Amino acid sequence: MAIVSSTDKGFTLLEILLTIIIISAISLLGLTKYKPYDKKIYSYMSDYLIRQAEALSKREEVLFDSGIYFNSMGHVNQGRSIRIDNNKMIIHLGNGYVTYE
Repeated sequence: MAIVSSTDKGFTLLEILLTIIIISAISLLGLTKYKPYDKKIYSYMSDYLIRQAEALSKREEVLFDSGIYFNSMGHVNQGRSIRIDNNKMIIHLGNGYVTYE
């Protein structure tokens, strides 16, 4: 049989509740920076990358959309910014690198 002395330390219910409240508050702060998934912009970017890969694999020019085409090296012919809803897709001139804001 174990003897419990008054010098043993442990968490009280109040300390546990305080810890849970602090962890919950920190978690909620992280959720405020969450940006919802937008299917349109990711679908457009996916099509863009598929067409670029197609140009590289076939070694020929491939038309993407509204005057944008890829040469046989996968490079885009013009850089531009495309706005879809509240999002912006930036196509960089040259190698066709694309970023999303």
